[in-house]
Amino acid sequence: MSRPKERTTVLVVEDDDLLRETIAVLLDRKGRTVLVAHDAPGALATARRHPDPIDLLVTDLALAGGDGLALASDLESRSRGLKILFMSGYPVAAAQAAALRGEGRRFIQKPFTPAALESVVAALLDP
Repeated sequence: MSRPKERTTVLVVEDDDLLRETIAVLLDRKGRTVLVAHDAPGALATARRHPDPIDLLVTDLALAGGDGLALASDLESRSRGLKILFMSGYPVAAAQAAALRGEGRRFIQKPFTPAALESVVAALLDP
């Protein structure tokens, strides 16, 4: 059973400061608890320090100090029921994008609109 929207926790991992903060503000305005990290090692440290479950990982595929796929795999092994939203500003082939989707996983191509982000997050967290 998922927790109410206002109690969900989202970890945003993005090395572009402006984009990371923009995503954090958008999610915060929707009543989410938002944690942020600049890179994969920072995300893992943040997840270890946070006392409550993380409901959603929003991560770039290309990260300093690792990659989004490896980070997602590591966090999934620690957090049962973790949902994942992958992002990329690089062209991703349709077959690659399809491989990033599945139960509890979505992909969004950068640049995206606030409405597109909110829609995908809601689909993952508020079924």
